[in-house]
Amino acid sequence: MGVASLPTAASAHVLGRSAGDSLAIGFAHPFSGLDHQLVMFAIGLWAALCGGRARLALPAAFVGGAVLGLASAQVLGTASAPGLLAASVIVVGGCVAFERRSAPTLAILTALACGSLHGHAHASDLAASAAPSRFAVGFLAATVLLHAAGFGIAAGLPWRVRTDWTRAAGGAIAAAGAVLVAVALR
Repeated sequence: MGVASLPTAASAHVLGRSAGDSLAIGFAHPFSGLDHQLVMFAIGLWAALCGGRARLALPAAFVGGAVLGLASAQVLGTASAPGLLAASVIVVGGCVAFERRSAPTLAILTALACGSLHGHAHASDLAASAAPSRFAVGFLAATVLLHAAGFGIAAGLPWRVRTDWTRAAGGAIAAAGAVLVAVALR
């Protein structure tokens, strides 16, 4: 992917009036933007690094936040802030890179906040959908799949390389997030 294609990758948040009409479109949406893919994959990596209860708590907090974000549009209106979404990539990637596992409550709140941002950004897609519940189920299922991919890769690595590889991946994700922020702000 070239730099010229990054604006599309960083802001795939409005699908149009009829695009969210199916489970398949909702499922495909998290794969349509690099910010989605990176932050959701990073949540899985972070959960694998943290271990213990965080293995389920971090992805669950992100998904719960996404549900809250989707619902918040009823009260707050819908607005997409590509810069904030890209910043969430930096935050989660940085937490993975620096192996943030000492404060489980802070990790869970961070995952919840990032999920809420991403859910809120997609509330307009949900509102435009003729079948919002189907779109939401597909969107959330893809989110869980991306979390599982990050977790599965990190957890499947041999112990002697797991931490170093996962931290390096977190650093790369945070760096990609910085590029996405720069693109969103230009």
